[in-house]
Amino acid sequence: MQLNRGLTLLASIRLILACGDDPAAGSDVGIAAHRARYSKRSDPATNLTTSSPQVTALDNVRYFNGHGLSAPTTVLISGSSIGLIGTNLGVTPDTHINGTGHVLLPGFFESHAHPGSLEEMKNLTAAGVTTTIGASCQNLTLCAQLRNLPGLTSFITAGLPAVAPGSSNLATPGGVPSVNFINSTAQIPSFMSNNIAAGSELFKLRSQNGGFSQDMQTAIVAEGHKYGRVVMTHATESDSWVRALGSGTDLIHHTITDANISDDQVQQLLGMGVVNVPTLRVHYQGWQAGYYPDANWTMIQSNVRKLYDAGADLLVGTDVHTLTPGALTELWFPFGSSLHEEMELLTEVGLSNADVLRMATKEPARIFGYTDRGQVKTGLRADLLLVEGDPIADIKIINNVRNVWVAGEEYMG
Repeated sequence: MQLNRGLTLLASIRLILACGDDPAAGSDVGIAAHRARYSKRSDPATNLTTSSPQVTALDNVRYFNGHGLSAPTTVLISGSSIGLIGTNLGVTPDTHINGTGHVLLPGFFESHAHPGSLEEMKNLTAAGVTTTIGASCQNLTLCAQLRNLPGLTSFITAGLPAVAPGSSNLATPGGVPSVNFINSTAQIPSFMSNNIAAGSELFKLRSQNGGFSQDMQTAIVAEGHKYGRVVMTHATESDSWVRALGSGTDLIHHTITDANISDDQVQQLLGMGVVNVPTLRVHYQGWQAGYYPDANWTMIQSNVRKLYDAGADLLVGTDVHTLTPGALTELWFPFGSSLHEEMELLTEVGLSNADVLRMATKEPARIFGYTDRGQVKTGLRADLLLVEGDPIADIKIINNVRNVWVAGEEYMG
């Protein structure tokens, strides 16, 4: 896979540590216009369509069933949901789409991203990403505006990430805003309740060298679980993985970059049911820039392969982030298409195409608790994408996106 190799070390440092470094102020003025445009569509005074749901038939199409492809069949999209699946369905659709030579996939989950604009939300959607996990958010106002945008990827945010004042982030360009700091266990309840009040549906903390003690991390995770939130932990160093695994976290985002993952760490992760989001796309870019002095790309790949071979739960996420004011352009990579690149990188490690597709669809729906989507199944939310070709045979086929539907509405750009 050919990616941008022209990064400087400074750009890479900002890139790797950009988890949560969203715009600190302001909002996207296009968001209000987008909502207004969709509001007019649903206004009875301006929209004279019938109350019956529109039915679209995808004829002679194969679909991904979580393990492989079905035989050619008909899949109905009825309103916002997936309708009947089969032949001779006894339904007269409003629209037919010829699916010959195409595969219907559940909409992708981007399990680690930091969008900050309407345009980035559109780019995600155009690539077939129908659910985006915002792995942290510095601008809570803007992130609230990005939620529930009609016709675009669902945005599920973790809000402000918890950071210890001594974390290794603080010695790097960009640093971390002090609003993220937790200095003592007494601050944990208010930090968490403020995040929840701002609409955070998940929670994230950073496990880093010089950061939280084991007891602090465990207390933060426990507080998140009190609110019924899935808790994810940023960890890129072997020592930070030890603390993350000891905390009871639900997910670890990123791969160990400074050592080979140990057998004990693998077994602890499996025993606790912890999920890993490797984010190979951002690690590759960081390695090319020389960010990892004690690691190499082969070792990072080996760590992911070791987890996969052991049967660990892995998800697809990139750590793509919006450009902040004054940031170097080299640190940026595109929203949407980078998820396709992440999937390619995972197959290059040795994961099967079918497993990678499941890691981007059914598995994140299960792990994050959004079981109304993630499968091509009657009654589920019609978050879907149609690709030309067979992605089981060639994962690069996911780039051949023909149609995308979000809750049954076709994305038109």
